[in-house]
Amino acid sequence: MRTIIYLLSALLTLILAVSCQSGPSLQQYFVASGENPEFISFDIPASILKTDGLSLTPQQKEAYESVKKLNVVALKLSESNKELFETEKEKIKAILANERYQELMRLNSGSSKGVVKFVGTDDAIDEVILYGTDSQNGLALVRVLGDNMKVENIGVLMDLIQKSGFNGEGLGQLGSIFGNKNVQEKQADSLETVE
Repeated sequence: MRTIIYLLSALLTLILAVSCQSGPSLQQYFVASGENPEFISFDIPASILKTDGLSLTPQQKEAYESVKKLNVVALKLSESNKELFETEKEKIKAILANERYQELMRLNSGSSKGVVKFVGTDDAIDEVILYGTDSQNGLALVRVLGDNMKVENIGVLMDLIQKSGFNGEGLGQLGSIFGNKNVQEKQADSLETVE
């Protein structure tokens, strides 16, 4: 009996040691970055899309209902945080190198680079990760969380975002990182119409 307890204890210790060596997760990265004042961090619920007055096709409804929320973390590059920017790029690169994250697309445009990855299968995606860097502006990491999202519904979801009248609420800070004044202007316009 004593031998069995000893073996079970040794096995449990081994399992804990191996699981602790798996490295930081994307969730841990979002939490740690959200606590760092250098970062901009926010969540956007899927309910921000106003679909009440829209007549949705079954595929649009499926795409909308499969998304729960978006987590966003971004770092605006400045003279004082160049070292932090490089360190964070390496951290994210190491996390996304995990075989758990399957690559869907890679983007490259001058000083800007990006990658789209997902967790799950083509028919049952639980998480889509959009990661982009710009050597002059900074980096952004977006995590789209949902249940059984589908690759083919990503385009449908983008179309639905346009039809819903979503005008960038909550994205002004992100637009400021990459110098996108359109997002900021749309957000300002939406605030003016509410007042």
